[in-house]
Amino acid sequence: LLQIIFHLPAEHREISLSDIAAKTKLNTDGVEYLLMKALSVHLIEGIIDQVESKVIITWVQPRVLLRSQIAELTGRLDNWIEKVSGVEASLREEISA
Repeated sequence: LLQIIFHLPAEHREISLSDIAAKTKLNTDGVEYLLMKALSVHLIEGIIDQVESKVIITWVQPRVLLRSQIAELTGRLDNWIEKVSGVEASLREEISA
């Protein structure tokens, strides 16, 4: 479960229960139990939306990362820095105009 969440962008951590079921090879009841257990031991924080059959993850317990995961995070941070720089440049243009 944590690996599935880790591979999602931080701004889009909505996962359908069917996606989790497919990746974990559990049925829907098993997925709900897994999510409730993860929520109860504070591995994750979020909301299970049974009507829409999805979970919205708002926080994940920090943990030890593998080198490959650190490299992936480095890439994500580089992308974020590019986005922020783009917004900064756009704001500077608007202010000076």
